[in-house]
Amino acid sequence: MALLRRRPDRIKGVAGSLIGKRLLVADSATPAGAGVVQVVAAAGADVVAASADHVAIDLLLRQLTDSPGSIRGATTTADWTVEDFGNWRRPPDAVVVCPGQWLLGTDDEAASLTPLRAVTFAESAAALMRDTGRLGTVVFIATVSSARDDTAGSSYLRAEAQRLARLFSPNGIRVNTIAVGHVATNRRGRPVPSRSAPLGHISTHPVEVGKAAWFLINDELSAGFTGAELNLDRGASLLRPDW
Repeated sequence: MALLRRRPDRIKGVAGSLIGKRLLVADSATPAGAGVVQVVAAAGADVVAASADHVAIDLLLRQLTDSPGSIRGATTTADWTVEDFGNWRRPPDAVVVCPGQWLLGTDDEAASLTPLRAVTFAESAAALMRDTGRLGTVVFIATVSSARDDTAGSSYLRAEAQRLARLFSPNGIRVNTIAVGHVATNRRGRPVPSRSAPLGHISTHPVEVGKAAWFLINDELSAGFTGAELNLDRGASLLRPDW
């Protein structure tokens, strides 16, 4: 969690753009999830940061105490159901799901948000939006298809995102995917330099992932996007297809 040293008021271009929005980010304990929480809270949204790792959530909340939007931590069960987060008389306006199996580099699936759980969770949340007559947005975080650590789980996640986009588009619920490359995970969140990378380095900072999610959540900017996939790999896969 030392990644989030950048203060929310230094995130340019997002201030106040999500005021009044209620967002659920799961799993907020992943580097990408933490970056999403930071950015959308800086944009004024009320955020529920969800994870099965209550220690990681506590650390995240301590670092973001000065965010313009409110942030509430929520610990889920290992089953990852929407019922874990209380009475949804007012469903969230957006749900961002960040499966951590590959982003964290761990094989421990006991309580992590695996691709299968992520899809089930997102579909339940979208159905809740539909049943209460609310427009909403679902954003999946996956890996780019050319990444060496791309797994069958990531391919499944992207395919299911397309299915959910078709299923819920008649109800005005948008479903999109952010396909990320390497998310910076060193102590200072610094990029890893690479001479072969088109943009000078191959690491994506968690805040960059957050800004991509902010774009897809902001209806004024992305109202026409559904079933879309944004590549966020700093162009590395253009020069190295096997990257």
